[in-house]
Amino acid sequence: MRVKVPERGIIESDIRTRAGVQQDRYARCGKMHKQQDALRGGHALQDVRCGKIHNSTDTYDKGIDNMNELLGREIAGLLFDADGTLLDTHDLILSSMRYTINEGCNENYSDAELMRGVGTPLPDQMLAFANGDAKKADELVITYRAHNDAIHDAGIRAFPDTRAALERFRTRGFTMGVVTSKRHELAKRGLELSGIAEFFDVLIAPDDWPEHKPAPGPILRECELLGLDPHACLYIGDSPYDIQAGNRAGCLTVAALWGMFPAAALEAESPALTCTNLSQLADLLEQKTR
Repeated sequence: MRVKVPERGIIESDIRTRAGVQQDRYARCGKMHKQQDALRGGHALQDVRCGKIHNSTDTYDKGIDNMNELLGREIAGLLFDADGTLLDTHDLILSSMRYTINEGCNENYSDAELMRGVGTPLPDQMLAFANGDAKKADELVITYRAHNDAIHDAGIRAFPDTRAALERFRTRGFTMGVVTSKRHELAKRGLELSGIAEFFDVLIAPDDWPEHKPAPGPILRECELLGLDPHACLYIGDSPYDIQAGNRAGCLTVAALWGMFPAAALEAESPALTCTNLSQLADLLEQKTR
């Protein structure tokens, strides 16, 4: 099953190049952006990369304090993070982190330290563990991905109430999409294997767009492709980076307390709402539309 994309001339291509070549492509599109990550081969959405680059300092006035904002705002779209929000991948990620960093580098990081950067692109996380050594970080990325790819399909699953909640959202007519820090192909595969790919019209990953969470760019691009005003969208995520990105994009943000990060870390980023499971959000939205 494929994740659907809107019929807007999006061309699937086999273009995932390193940063210097990507900058040349942005220049041809008239949109220069310096990308720090070194991205490797696979699938990308070509025209996703040729749109407007949104500066992370270009923020909207959030103007959200509590449930009253949800009740008073017309909501048309629901945008989701993937890992830790739709998909229960905590054990998969932690296993690959332990293998790559603690076992592979003879380190002794705690689980919390290993998972601290989850929600940002993997190359950024590995660069931190490599103390800024780009070559070492590249090697860590290769090791991590080889391990994670080997265990991914057997361990990937949606949270127990994910599909039922998505059915309820679809019944209410919400447009839905995914903005993730996982590679496009692996994220798409995870959604397919978990049986929920059919609910989403657009998937944007770090190899589809030059900005990454916590910058708002990938969320704003998703809204652009879906034809949605960010102010008419919820962005639901389980990491502080999700809440930061969603707030900067002007979305109402929902902290997914069932995910990988503690409630205090999410609440510190001032989400509009916190929910203990996706079904609770479905309940709130159904109350709103009654």
